[in-house]
Amino acid sequence: MMNEYALELSVIIAVCNAAKPFDATLGGFSARSPFSYEIVVQDAMSADDTEQVVLNHADLPISYERAPDSGIYDAWNKALLRTRGKWVCFMGAGDSIDWPALAQCISELKQLPDSVEYYSTPVRLVTPSGAALELMCPSTAPVRDLPQGMSLPHPGLFHRSTLFTRHKFDATCRIAGDYDFLCRTLREDNVRIGGITYVSMLTGGISGSMGSMCTSEKELLRLSRKYFPKAVPLKPLLRLARSNGYLGVRWLCGKRVAGYFADLPRLAQGKPRLWSLPEQRALATPLPALEQPSIDLLVATLGRLNELDRLLTSLEKQTYKNFRVLLADQNPPGYLDDMLARHASLPINRTELSPQGVSSARNAIQAQSTADIVAFPDDDCWYASDTLERVVELFRVYPSCGALLGVWTASPQTPAPKISEGIVSRTGLFRLAGTCVQFYRKEVITDIQFDPQLGPGTGLPYGCGEDTDYLLHVHALTEVRRYKRIRVFHPAPETNLPPPEKVASYAAGRIYLLKKHKFPLWFIFANILFPVLALPFGMVVHGRGWAKYRWQMFKARLRAWRCG
Repeated sequence: MMNEYALELSVIIAVCNAAKPFDATLGGFSARSPFSYEIVVQDAMSADDTEQVVLNHADLPISYERAPDSGIYDAWNKALLRTRGKWVCFMGAGDSIDWPALAQCISELKQLPDSVEYYSTPVRLVTPSGAALELMCPSTAPVRDLPQGMSLPHPGLFHRSTLFTRHKFDATCRIAGDYDFLCRTLREDNVRIGGITYVSMLTGGISGSMGSMCTSEKELLRLSRKYFPKAVPLKPLLRLARSNGYLGVRWLCGKRVAGYFADLPRLAQGKPRLWSLPEQRALATPLPALEQPSIDLLVATLGRLNELDRLLTSLEKQTYKNFRVLLADQNPPGYLDDMLARHASLPINRTELSPQGVSSARNAIQAQSTADIVAFPDDDCWYASDTLERVVELFRVYPSCGALLGVWTASPQTPAPKISEGIVSRTGLFRLAGTCVQFYRKEVITDIQFDPQLGPGTGLPYGCGEDTDYLLHVHALTEVRRYKRIRVFHPAPETNLPPPEKVASYAAGRIYLLKKHKFPLWFIFANILFPVLALPFGMVVHGRGWAKYRWQMFKARLRAWRCG
């Protein structure tokens, strides 16, 4: 920390790969201010556009540094070395400021005697949509209440800079480092409580997520016992027991049910829901209305000459023409030459690769993609003549949608399956949502890649799941919709039964995927039991061979779950 306090306020923001919320936070600052201030940004080597966001706000007094750190408290310690303000506060990416209210707080700070080192204000908790959830107020007796937890909401807490000449944050803390700092420095005579709310905190941070709830409470309990050994930490113990209960419900029943369970105490106190709020997703920007959006079709192929020929033939018949094919050719040299020559009218960019698995091959050509819409057709699927036209049409109709799913059948003559249309749930992504029917807005997949451990050709036991894994990452960011008018054709298992070793690899991939994305136990069991439940009906419709295939699938999934 610099010795000369030339400014009234230093605002510290530690950021790591959070360019969009960080941009929103900086947007709330004013270049013209009635008081002097600085924004001290500590960037943990972000791989996104964080640095560009800083450049876009060049009119603000920003001190920016990129450096690796061991966590948020290490980042804060690094940032404190550069502060020049008499007072310091800490914000997160996504938090927002009420500028007139902050100016009032600065006026209050100027009236405080030097002995006061903390000035605490209420914090408004808001959802990503901006809706206010509740007002978190400081305790009227913060020192007395400190053994039971964080008595002063940290985003609304002003720290006098002289505190940091004698103390630092404990960088070994994962979540409760601010609580640890207060336990060491807060006294009855060095804190004042204010009533002006100047900051809004975004829900879902590291200390406010259900996934980290148990870790947070364990750390807070440990610190409470360390600094207040004679106090009975009743509230931390109850919160820890409750958080363990939430995690148990989440493991058995899933995040949604656990969210409702976690909100029961809040609802009993008359507070609004927090943990069971509908999932907020970033909305993609609308497609251009006046010009035709471009489409890149990314095809990874190995050993399928006739099938790829069929796909390319279907592309020649497309009624929508503004597309190109990016082909990842993993075949021996010359294998596709004659066939590709017959499709010279198509815009094909061919990249020859050594066999490395479908996921790695797709990642290689995704880096070359520049189109507005991206798809990953399998090399053994083919399109209806109006498939791409319908994709463009539906993206225009639903501008908030970042991913579209079509419906595949074994042939143009096969009726479409009975499946609901519209927005697709997370569990709904496991039904008829393979790569061949996936179409994406370019914006939502910029930072997403296929898992190279999943999919055919990796040399690992996980022979499938790369498509659903990719889609699950997208689903966490944007709205996903499915419509039957997007028609795709693909060989069906009942007409091309896979060998046992392929069934086993598919089962291993499915179970690995479910565990990777932490699906609840009931859904894992449903996936294991589904082949058995579908077996009687399938045997009647498709015969004994299909029934044998389903039985092999059940045994393989059960074996993968037991061994995983």
